[in-house]
Formats: sequence, structure tokens, C-alpha cells
Amino acid sequence: MSEGLFDDASVEIPCPGCGHKHEKTLGWLKDVKEFTCDGCGAMVAVENAELRASLDGLDKAWGDVLGAFDKKR
Repeated sequence: MSEGLFDDASVEIPCPGCGHKHEKTLGWLKDVKEFTCDGCGAMVAVENAELRASLDGLDKAWGDVLGAFDKKR
């Protein structure tokens, strides 16, 4: 998968079971379906289809903006 503009941005994901907070990057979250909580050992499901679509849309929109500026030079 290609790297997107926002892939290095960090977000905190709380475990729904114990509340332990996990700092993950958006790029990492796009590529996983679940991970193990470091606090309680529970599996945390990641619903990433909407995240992936939104980030792809942002990357495309940002590319369009940059392309428009390049055309004006």
C-alpha cells in the first residue's frame, strides 16, 4: 500500500474493555483488523474501511490542491 500524507499522524485508541490507551499511527491503523491490548490482553477490533476511504480521499484532495498550484506557476 502506498504511503499517504497523513499516515504518520498519531491517534490514541482506548481499549473498550479496560480503557488502556494505545498510541497508533493512521497508516498503521489502515492496515490492521485487530490488535492485542497491552493492558488486559483483549483483542481490539479495528473497523478501518471508512478510515481508509477517508484518508484516500484526503490524499487525493491534497494532491489536487498541490497540482492546481503547480499549474499556476
